[in-house]
Amino acid sequence: MSLQSLRTCNCSEFIDADPAVKPPNDRDIRVHYVKHGPVQPTAGFERNADGRSFRAEWYSRFPWLEYSLTKQAEFWFYCRLFAFQDSSSVQGGQVDAAFSTAGFDSWKKALAKGRGFRQHSDSQSHSHAEKSYRDFIGGKAVDTQLSEERDREVSRRQETVRRNRQTLQRVFSVVRFIARLSLPFRGHDETQQSLNRGVFLELIHYLAENGDAVLADHQSEAAANATYLAPQTQNEMIVIVGEEIQQEVARRTAAAAVFSVMMDETAPTYHIKNKWLCLCGT
Repeated sequence: MSLQSLRTCNCSEFIDADPAVKPPNDRDIRVHYVKHGPVQPTAGFERNADGRSFRAEWYSRFPWLEYSLTKQAEFWFYCRLFAFQDSSSVQGGQVDAAFSTAGFDSWKKALAKGRGFRQHSDSQSHSHAEKSYRDFIGGKAVDTQLSEERDREVSRRQETVRRNRQTLQRVFSVVRFIARLSLPFRGHDETQQSLNRGVFLELIHYLAENGDAVLADHQSEAAANATYLAPQTQNEMIVIVGEEIQQEVARRTAAAAVFSVMMDETAPTYHIKNKWLCLCGT
């Protein structure tokens, strides 16, 4: 992994950052630290008691290296931010503590085989810290996850409402069509085995089988208590259509300059009288 992939923030806030100072245990601040990447000064390295000093060229070999000018010691970016608290319980405990909290300054051992950088690079604690870093980068805060889940739930509800409205619009269209032609809605036998379930159900079924994807999906996916096809639902829709017609008639009558009223009466079989009311306006 290169330094460019580790550093996604170059704000001036971290110009004087010191890896020897542990960042606050706040996720938002920690996100900022992680985005800035390792603190890697290129000068100011002092010699230790052995007469050796840190070398900036090591950054290219180990991009996660960090250096503290105040402590004149080196840290590892992953381990400083994501090391286990009980680092002594995993492989290389003493070295791991040096790379995560105390700081490492034994430059003579830095590149020695099986010691220093190489030993820590192969340690279990470094692997865990690197994995924790990747999980942190790929993960999201709990409040963010909850917020996104709420958004998804709202989106699902809105989609359900949209589909239900489309379905009702289709069913209402069938109701208006049948009512306009004065056809009967119901059939004598509306069971699945019937060859004639009535105009309403047969027309719904015909449309679903001949290109109306909304009705087709509704017939295959609708819950048994939400088909919108029951006789009671048909009657409610007829009433709603009738009320809309009455309101439109009233609106047009109120807007007319003059209007007249005509009424007639018929007495068909069974001696039931039917009255017809007609309003004409201009």
